[in-house]
Amino acid sequence: MKSDTIRSLSLDLPKIESHSGRQWGDLIIGCTASAVVAVLQGGACAACIGQNDPTAFRDTHDGDLKVVEAVGFNFRITSYNKSQTWEVYGVWDVNCVATVDFNVPGKPNPPPVNLKMTMYVMQSTDEHLSRLGFEFTDPTSTLAPPTQPLNFWVLEKWPKPQPARSTIDMKAKTCIDTPLFRSLVVNDMHDGDEKALKVKGNALHITPYNNKQSWNVDATFGDDCVASVNFNVKGKPNPPPVPLDAQVWGMVSIAGLDKVAVLFSDPSGTIASEHITLNAWVPSNDKKVNADATPASFHV
Repeated sequence: MKSDTIRSLSLDLPKIESHSGRQWGDLIIGCTASAVVAVLQGGACAACIGQNDPTAFRDTHDGDLKVVEAVGFNFRITSYNKSQTWEVYGVWDVNCVATVDFNVPGKPNPPPVNLKMTMYVMQSTDEHLSRLGFEFTDPTSTLAPPTQPLNFWVLEKWPKPQPARSTIDMKAKTCIDTPLFRSLVVNDMHDGDEKALKVKGNALHITPYNNKQSWNVDATFGDDCVASVNFNVKGKPNPPPVPLDAQVWGMVSIAGLDKVAVLFSDPSGTIASEHITLNAWVPSNDKKVNADATPASFHV
């Protein structure tokens, strides 16, 4: 949708840092955190992302930044890299879900089919941080089953706002609620494979899933549901050179689908700034996937 309104938006790089904590908090509480109400009532702010300014999102699959600009339900996606001049246009529905065609002039390696983009409002389990995320799936089943996340974009920079309200129970006894006798299967956006997670109390156990790899990693969650994870273990191909922080985020779509995601960053700053999301692990939207998941002990 190449509306004149969207075309008139500034092409400058997003200046997220320019918002003060209070200004940004007002935006979030007034628009995004109350996204369901704002969407249904058609508020004056950008209906889904809560603001009209160019907003940078970390593409955990491509490892770069994308910029989303919105006017009402209409949006434009561009590259943060000014050397790339491609533009993608789309329209969200009332659930902040859109069909996106990335096959546009100048876009490197676009997917062969249109993807479904679903917005999630995310909140850290300690309720101190909130942010937005976009999950991409293939409704045609060409690349993967329609319930399997193919990519996940995470809001790049987000000053601490007032806690956003969510339908997710952030007071759970464990950071991730995994099946009693089975693992929670998540899609690794960076590696393009699956991992199996088992959580008991604060103990996190990670194994490969649905491949021939044989390794396991153990870590411990703190009270803030952040675990320091060392992937440099026997049998693990291409581990990061340093331990990564794995933080659990609750997330809920406007349509009411809720689940958790695990976002990774490097607290040492060796790979990238500690504020940059390096990877995202996201469960499938098909509950049957995890209901039928192989018992965790199979991979140990």
